[in-house]
Amino acid sequence: MKIPQKMHHILIIVVSIFSTTYSYDHFKLVQHWPTAFCILNPCNPTRFPLPREFKIHGLWPDNFNGPQLAYCPMPSTDYDYKLFVEVPFRTRLDNDWIDLERSHATTVRYQDVWHQQWEKHGKCGISNFNQTAYFNKAIELKSQFNLFSILQQNGISNGGTVDLRAVNTSITIAIGEKPIIRCKVDTHNANRRLLSEIVLCFDPNGIAVVDCGQTTLQNCGSGHVLFP
Repeated sequence: MKIPQKMHHILIIVVSIFSTTYSYDHFKLVQHWPTAFCILNPCNPTRFPLPREFKIHGLWPDNFNGPQLAYCPMPSTDYDYKLFVEVPFRTRLDNDWIDLERSHATTVRYQDVWHQQWEKHGKCGISNFNQTAYFNKAIELKSQFNLFSILQQNGISNGGTVDLRAVNTSITIAIGEKPIIRCKVDTHNANRRLLSEIVLCFDPNGIAVVDCGQTTLQNCGSGHVLFP
């Protein structure tokens, strides 16, 4: 049967869209510690005093084995970042996914950090989540576990050196799976490492916590680091 030319064009478009979706087997919810971030980066003065709570760095579709996803090409500009206009949602995003290098007013107006994270990571999960669903999912997953509260309940707090084995054990018991703990070298003191980020992993639908399946401590040296 001969396919009408108009229908042929439609089929090409549909095939193009579905051929540019990307396979991933888990999400990484990456959260950073604001004080460590601001030691390593120039933070906006209006963001002080800094929150004592881990904040979202990103929600990254990824694969345990296989290609690491980033900047996934899309077939059209329909998938490009669209500015959020709803004030309550922008305010919620700026609380949970705060841009510490910019003021609140600049963040909610231009949305640079959210735009960058969508373009680099969010688009790779388009098969399951459109832009709004992606950001809502990140907020939802973060709300499941208050990482700083978990650490405090286990006698671990900021302001000094911590044993990351204890940090790892506390979080693993609380969430039921192993996280990833990332450290960074203090740019002002090359002999000092900072507790920078904690990563939790979820299934590709963003529902169940899963084992991150990688080296738990990344760039953490001896495992005794500053939790500023």
